[in-house]
Amino acid sequence: MKLSKDKKPPFVMIVDDSDIDLYLNQKIIEMYSKGFKILTFTEASKALAYFKNNTEIPNILLLDINMPLMNGFEFLDEFKLLPQEIKNKCSVYLLSSSLNPNDKTKAEQNKYVKTFFEKPLNQKTIQRIEEAYYSS
Repeated sequence: MKLSKDKKPPFVMIVDDSDIDLYLNQKIIEMYSKGFKILTFTEASKALAYFKNNTEIPNILLLDINMPLMNGFEFLDEFKLLPQEIKNKCSVYLLSSSLNPNDKTKAEQNKYVKTFFEKPLNQKTIQRIEEAYYSS
């Protein structure tokens, strides 16, 4: 993929309660993309705290739905309360193994969610996310 001259590779945050999924997703991103900075969290509340306490905001957020303590939709309820400049900079993609059609519908109705992707993360998904990032 040809990079836009005025855009550097994105900063990606992955939020998933599974250490194995986090590891695999990070390796898949590293395999199919170049130069992405990746930050991972196993708890949605810690990811939310990152947004509130840091000035370097991820360009892309890959968010799982089914997590203990705070699920992906609860995270999105809190995300919408963040300053507008954060919401403008960060594109949210749900990445889930959920088979519940209501989750897909709820994702499509949330104005902060760009797309719902089914796990596992793969080369095609990475390419779609890259294309969206570099074309915006």
